[in-house]
Amino acid sequence: MNVSLGQRHIIWLLALFLSALLLWRPWSATKPDIKKLWSIDLSSLEADITLEGVRYTRSENGKPLWVMDAKLAKIYEDKNIVKLEKIVLYLFQNNGENLRIDADKGRYDIKQKLITLAGNVVLKSEGGYTLKTEVLNFNQADKLLWSEKPVVINSTGLEIKGHGFRYYVSDGRFLVFNQQTTIKENDLI
Repeated sequence: MNVSLGQRHIIWLLALFLSALLLWRPWSATKPDIKKLWSIDLSSLEADITLEGVRYTRSENGKPLWVMDAKLAKIYEDKNIVKLEKIVLYLFQNNGENLRIDADKGRYDIKQKLITLAGNVVLKSEGGYTLKTEVLNFNQADKLLWSEKPVVINSTGLEIKGHGFRYYVSDGRFLVFNQQTTIKENDLI
């Protein structure tokens, strides 16, 4: 195989041209932002800490105010937020009649001391009444339970429907807004 001097030059020039083209292409594109190369976007991360089977207790003057159990807790430390799944919240009242609240999910704002429960929220009292709603809030500082969503309250022989309520845990005052009361015939009052 005899290759002439001219053919060798063409092969070398072709190789040099292809090499230059391969090297030139990345440099001709838009230059990357150097600041973005040295930073990490943490917003895509789910949470700082994720825990399963959590129990959180809040006390005041050595007396428990509430206990919250959750199947899953995702803690966002920079926001002071805990997102919760499958929650049971026990509220301890001064009169001894404790409340149990079940919900599908929730959020605890540690800084504002506010718990928001959502999805199939059911509140049961030891006295026998039941309250159902889609969203329920608990302000720990004011000891106030409230909702601005439709509520249904059932007790022996009585059903109360309303659009929103306020319940003051410290003194047991209960307000139902836009209420409609039904007395059930088959139950005795």
